Formats: sequence, C-alpha cells, structure tokens
Amino acid sequence: MKASRAIVLFVLIMLLASLALVSVLPAGAQGVNLLQNPSFEDGVDPWQARGGTLITINNPNSGNLAAIFFVNEAEGYIHQTVPVSPEASYLFFGFAIKDNPNIDNIFLRISWYESEDGFGSEISDNDSINALTDDHPQYRPLTTGQVTPPPNAH
Repeated sequence: MKASRAIVLFVLIMLLASLALVSVLPAGAQGVNLLQNPSFEDGVDPWQARGGTLITINNPNSGNLAAIFFVNEAEGYIHQTVPVSPEASYLFFGFAIKDNPNIDNIFLRISWYESEDGFGSEISDNDSINALTDDHPQYRPLTTGQVTPPPNAH
C-alpha cells in the first residue's frame, strides 16, 4: 500500500543545492529520487515554503541553479509531500550553506503522517544525523541516513 509523507526541510535563510529522498534498495540496486525538482533547475515548484520566501539563484553546488530561503518568522521551512511505501527504507540527503550568525541551525527532517496527503497529526520524524550550526561559506552535506517509516504510517 502506498502512502504519502511530508518531507520537510527546516531552514532559516540558507542556500540549497540538490536534495534527494531516495528509496533504499538491496545491495547492488539503485534507488530512485522521489523528490520532484530536487535541484531547483525548474524553479521552486512543487516545493512549498512556510514562514518565508523561496527563490532560485545562480549559486549551485552542481547544475545551473540553487534555491535560497528568506525567513520572515521565528522558524521557516520548505517541504514537499511524496509517495512512499511503509515497507521500504529511505535516505534523505542534500547540500546547504549556513553562513549567517543569526541562524541557529539548518537540518533535514522527514516527517511521517498517518494521512496520505501529508496533513493532520505527525506520527514521528527523522532529523539529519548532523546539523549545520557554525558559519561557513561553502556547501556542506546533510543526511538523515537510512530510515524506515513507523509501522502506523499509511
């Protein structure tokens, strides 16, 4: 049975390069990137911004474009809801720049929901293994590592 979970990236004023939510397959097989427009090459759609404004810029980690998110609230994030299977494992990774002392941190988050549309009550979440907490003008990697949806997520 397929279900949707909201994949949420919490950010505060930052640059984003390509992102990927990849289904993890057995050894030797390749996963598929489940995110639409993961590298922002086609603008910011279908990404949705909460608490700020998301635009593209010409400062990518790879490709032609990246995105920058300007926060106008205490906390802001961008997100996208994607179809997943509760029986599969997933890996969420990407690159970001944190080079502003007014930003506490930047991290990735997968939020799991019972509803197929990614709305309603959140069951649980998985944050990236590392968060960007110090300032540095270069892109740095973020990942959740391999994660499995909770059993009641459908």
